[in-house]
Order: sequence, then C-alpha cells, then structure tokens
Amino acid sequence: MNEFSEHIAEIPPVEDSSQPPEHQDYSLDTVMNNAFKEFGFESVTDAKIIEASVAEAKEKTNIREYGLKECCDAAKNIFTKEVLSDWGRMSLKQREIKLAEYSDAVGKGLDINYKGIVYETMKPNEFGYNNGDGHVYLNKDLLRSPAEVINLIDTVTHEYRHQMQSEAMKNPEKFGLDQATLKEWKYADANYTQQRATALNPWGYHYNPLELDARYFGESVVRELTKGLINNA
Repeated sequence: MNEFSEHIAEIPPVEDSSQPPEHQDYSLDTVMNNAFKEFGFESVTDAKIIEASVAEAKEKTNIREYGLKECCDAAKNIFTKEVLSDWGRMSLKQREIKLAEYSDAVGKGLDINYKGIVYETMKPNEFGYNNGDGHVYLNKDLLRSPAEVINLIDTVTHEYRHQMQSEAMKNPEKFGLDQATLKEWKYADANYTQQRATALNPWGYHYNPLELDARYFGESVVRELTKGLINNA
C-alpha cells in the first residue's frame, strides 16, 4: 500500500520575493486520477467513459449471460431433488461420476476446451482453481463432505467460467466478446492480486472484474437450481 508523507515548506523571509516551494497536491481529484492511472486510464473521466462503453456493449452482447441457460439447465437436470437428497448416502465414486457429468455439461454449454476435474489436496479455505489448461482443480475434501454439494456445483461452474474467460480473451469473436469488456478482462488478468481493495487499487482480488464475472455466473446457476427445487416442491 502506498503511504503518503507531507513535507512542510520552510517559510521564506519577508524580503524574499521568490515563490515558496510547491506542496504536493493531495486533493481528492488528484488522488483519484492517480489511482485510475494505475489501471491504464488517463483520468477518472477516461475511466467513466470506459465504464459507460462497457455497459453499452454488454447491453448489446450480454456476455455475462453467455452459456448461462445451458449451465442452469444442466444443473437442474443432473442435480435433481432426488440426487441432492441421496448425496450423503452416495459413495465418493458415485459423487465423482455425477460431478464429472455436470463438468462435461458445463464445458459444452460454454463451448470451451474442457478436460475434466482434477482433485487435489488444498487448504481448508481453498475450493478450487483453473489455470486455463482446460481442467478444473478441486479440493478433494469438498467431495468427501456431504454438506458441500452446492459449493461443488458453484465451484465447478465458477472455475469453468474462468476457462471461458481465458479462451475469450484469445478468441473474442467466437464468444461475442465486445472490445470494451476484452480490454477490461485483459487488464484484470494482468493485474491479479490477493490484496484487498484500497484507494489506489479499487479492485483488489474480490472486485477483480474476472472474479466478479465468475461469481455472478456460478451463483446464478446455484440460484436457478435452488429456485427450481423450491418451486417444484
């Protein structure tokens, strides 16, 4: 985190007609302009123009919804009320097969290069990750716990959305990715950080545009799944 330090200017003698040394400008406008320059914008105004263009482009292409219906349908067809009720009684192998079925359906729904799930030993607070190689890497403890079935669905969806993002940045025409979102995603990809958002880094990890998009996608699938279960009860 950048820290500011003020330098107190020495008061010149009365007879000295020279200009006093300039103080560094820490006004809100200057601080915000400097912050947005960290992200490649010329100024706050420039950032607002980009933001407006992103909103306009998303109205036309609706990239956030790309593949969403297909993934929601897959979740509802595979994780039925009966499957979710029996999850705790399933063997690990049965759970693995069911999750692999969903993984394939998400890969097809997003039209990506998907290669399946790899289970790894991870820290308790780590669910999974994707590095763009077509795999989803999951914490194997999630599969062992009957209480984590919804988390598994969310994580697989979330991580395959990251795979889609990676492929879309390389081939935007295939996914209908508009130029404003492409620029935003590329900058977000180049500036990932595990830090929290600050005045000079308004994204941090949680608010990184790629994370916002992946969370929206995964959580939207979960919402449609659970809403269907309630309405069909």
